[in-house]
Amino acid sequence: MKPPAVRLDRVNVAVSPTDHQILSDVSLEIMPGEVVALVGPSGSGKTTILNVIAGLLPPRSGSVSVLGVDMVRAGDSERARLRAGEIGIVFQGFHLVPDASALENVVLPAYFGATLATESRQRARDLLQRVGLAEWADSAAVDLSEGQRQRVAIARALLAHPSLVLADEPTGNLDDRSAETILSLLVEIVRDGDATLILATHDSRCLGRVQRTIRIDQGRIAAL
Repeated sequence: MKPPAVRLDRVNVAVSPTDHQILSDVSLEIMPGEVVALVGPSGSGKTTILNVIAGLLPPRSGSVSVLGVDMVRAGDSERARLRAGEIGIVFQGFHLVPDASALENVVLPAYFGATLATESRQRARDLLQRVGLAEWADSAAVDLSEGQRQRVAIARALLAHPSLVLADEPTGNLDDRSAETILSLLVEIVRDGDATLILATHDSRCLGRVQRTIRIDQGRIAAL
């Protein structure tokens, strides 16, 4: 059996100066190729877990292993390298450059990694076609609908053929039809790339698309 793509062991996260505990003794394992949903109400700690996995938020204590890398011991440059090449992130707020085109937004991570820009632009065009936005490749992000911006964010997260994709509330504020389309695209493309997908969501529409759910309640694992 392959080692876990993600392993958290007794992870604790607190916010200073109040020392408010956000995560308490969180332990979980997610295997390569799994499609997993972290479920729970807003504020339960789902986004914090994704940020810990991505190396964007250091835990106060505990161990974090992602794709064989010890994220607690790794330096900033190693964590950044992992995000640039192996981890794709779909942020809840999209984080697109408003005046840049859809294509420019998708290809942006290439400038922080080792992928050649020319190769990345073709990959970006292919992904935009895959998510149904080929006709909008040159449109500014600010001119796109919310559902279209979400598709651009998904394409950008998949640019570097990541082994792990983290998606934070990918269906938030979308109607049923748009949510179904985006979920289908995300899961299909990730599976085609033999990657691991972790969704953070409180949307029950996601549950039929995943292999396993991990319930988070008040910063703790309530059910695996």
